[in-house]
Amino acid sequence: LSADAFIAAIDAFSAALDRLRADPLMRELPPETVGGLFTLGFAFEEMRRELPELGNRLAEFARPAETG
Repeated sequence: LSADAFIAAIDAFSAALDRLRADPLMRELPPETVGGLFTLGFAFEEMRRELPELGNRLAEFARPAETG
């Protein structure tokens, strides 16, 4: 899975979650279910925000060690 595909999946999840927020049926779900969805959304947004930094750190570790 590429970083772009991962970001696209997170964006799609966020859009779906936004649509759910406006759906009156959400009020009928148990609070634990609603809380879990929003917690998952928050976690995905944090991952999306930190993904470029993770890529930078991985690139640093992937470089060959300098000898000399």
